[in-house]
Amino acid sequence: MQKGCAIIAEPFYRHREVTGMSGMMTCTILSPGKGGRGTGGFTLLELIVVVAIICVLSVIAVPAFNSLYADYCLKAAVWELKDLFKDAKLLSIQDKECAIAFDSANGRAALYSGKGADGKWETGDEQFVRELSLSSKGGGLSFGYGDRGPVPKHAKTDDGIAFKDNRFASDEGLVGKAGSIYIQSATSGSAMAMVFNASDFSCTLHRWDGTRWVKK
Repeated sequence: MQKGCAIIAEPFYRHREVTGMSGMMTCTILSPGKGGRGTGGFTLLELIVVVAIICVLSVIAVPAFNSLYADYCLKAAVWELKDLFKDAKLLSIQDKECAIAFDSANGRAALYSGKGADGKWETGDEQFVRELSLSSKGGGLSFGYGDRGPVPKHAKTDDGIAFKDNRFASDEGLVGKAGSIYIQSATSGSAMAMVFNASDFSCTLHRWDGTRWVKK
C-alpha cells in the first residue's frame, strides 16, 4: 500500500520514503516560498517606504529631543548653582568667610573659603571648595540673558552676572550682597534667572516663557 502526503515545514524540498507494516508511504516536504516572495521577505518598494517614514520621524523627533535635553541641562545647572550657594551658607553659619566667583566668559562659578593672608579675594591664597562648569552640563549653556533683558526692576548686566566684581561674598554671618544670575541655552532658546537677596542667601527663580520673565 502506498500513500502520499504534503507537509509544509522546511525551506527546501526533501523526498523521503518510509516503509512500515502498512507498506510504503512517500512524503514530499515542500518549501513555502519556492517560486515566490515567501512569507518573511519585503519588496524593494516596502523597504523604501519604511526608510522614508523613519527619515520623516527623525526630522521631527530629533529637534524636539534636543530641545527637551537642553531644558533638562538648564534646570540641572540652576539646581547645582543653588547647591553652591547652600554650601556658602553652611560656611557662613560656621563663621567662615566665603565667596562665589563667576567667570562668565568660561561659564564657571567657583566657591572659596577664607580670603587668605592678604585679606583679599581671588588672589590665589583662598581655599578652593568646589566649582560649577556650564560646559560640562551640555545643552549649549552660558551665562547671560541675550536680548531678553533682565528681570523687571533688577539691575542690567552685560554678562549675566549682576554681582559687584562678578563675585558673591560673605565676610561674616548670613550677610551678602543682593544680585542676579542669568543662564541661557543656545540649543533650546530657554533661559532662567536666579535673584538672590542679601540676608540668608535664598533666591527666587524666574523662567523665560518666550515673551517675558515668569516667577516660578
